[in-house]
Amino acid sequence: MKITKRQLRRIIKEEKARLLSEQAGNNEALILVDAIQYALYDSIVDELKLKPEEMEMVKDSLLSKQEEITVAIENAFEDVMIRLTNGDRRV
Repeated sequence: MKITKRQLRRIIKEEKARLLSEQAGNNEALILVDAIQYALYDSIVDELKLKPEEMEMVKDSLLSKQEEITVAIENAFEDVMIRLTNGDRRV
């Protein structure tokens, strides 16, 4: 089966559009993941002031809180949406 140049261009264009639409939101999500990492680092160093021997226990405890982490993320997005829908553009 032969494909014309026009068909090939259309296929490439459609595939590119599909890939870009799949990536929509991915960059923003990665930025937020970085922000979470930096916030955790700051909390460990500045607020909790963990000692090296405490690190593994606290890390394991945090990793076991997946449901609570998910709820915290959902709550943050809900809070921002409420502010934005109330006309407060300062987030």
